[in-house]
Amino acid sequence: MKGRIVGILLVLFFAYTTTVHAAEGQWEKLDNLSDQTLSLVEQKEYKAAQHLFRNFSNEFTSLNTASLGVSAEDIRILTLCYEQVERSLLSSDSSDEERLQKATQFRLLVDALHSKHQPMWTELEGSMLATFKEMRNEAVKGEQAAYEAQLKQFLKEYDMILPSAQVDVSSPYVQRVSADVHFLQTEGTPSEINDEQFNQMEQNLKDFFEQVKENRTDPSFIWVTITTGSIIIATLFYVGARKYFADQKRKSARGRND
Repeated sequence: MKGRIVGILLVLFFAYTTTVHAAEGQWEKLDNLSDQTLSLVEQKEYKAAQHLFRNFSNEFTSLNTASLGVSAEDIRILTLCYEQVERSLLSSDSSDEERLQKATQFRLLVDALHSKHQPMWTELEGSMLATFKEMRNEAVKGEQAAYEAQLKQFLKEYDMILPSAQVDVSSPYVQRVSADVHFLQTEGTPSEINDEQFNQMEQNLKDFFEQVKENRTDPSFIWVTITTGSIIIATLFYVGARKYFADQKRKSARGRND
């Protein structure tokens, strides 16, 4: 009976890990396609990038999306981002900068959808905080042109990471930073933004990135691994102990009979 329990637990455990590994293999293909597309865009090989990018769509639609562990909202964001890249590649009006921006945005999103630890887009945390501080300094000095240049860079970086943040960060944190971004876009005179407002915006941005770090652990996998492993070890120990004491008992009985 105990052996049957161990067998069932082992089957469940390995079935789970097999599913996880299969999903990782599927994501690796999608990762490679998005990365290769970005590389071609960086080289301004737009025709080749268009062809390769279509392969991403074909590969993704051929997969069972349930096995990828993504929600309907994640798929919606991925689809919208995909369409933006496709339009930028096909339109002759798109600039090199716009194509690169959209291809990078998509690459970061694909990574964010399956990364278990630190997604690529969070590497922009330092750059964005530094840009924000520079922007604030220029506002304090009343340097309108310099302020606008820093603001433009900050908005560009935020636009690049926004789709990734939408799948990684809780909605309230995204909404706060998005509200701050909207305020900065519509507030034409930086001198009218006071220190308290700048402080709050900077704190919202820090909380935004910090929340990602708190959410990157996969609790379901850890719980399954620890629980299943503990049960298996305890059961094996129990079975082994019973067998040991039974053997000792038989030896003792055999000794008395001799």
